[in-house]
Amino acid sequence: MSAIVGFVLSGLGFLLITVPFGLWLGYRGRSETATDQLEGQPFAKWAIILGWLWVVFWLLALLSYLWILL
Repeated sequence: MSAIVGFVLSGLGFLLITVPFGLWLGYRGRSETATDQLEGQPFAKWAIILGWLWVVFWLLALLSYLWILL
């Protein structure tokens, strides 16, 4: 369950506040699915991938914004 919620929260990364929760739930979901052999492994994997992509996007956006100000 946490893998699916993490996937949704990571997908909503344009809101910025949901990314850390999506990453946390993605890693938590990955560990849960690995130990219990549940079927949420792809959701957990993509929650982590999307979360880190949004982190990179927001860091690049911040750096470009700061570059413009200089």
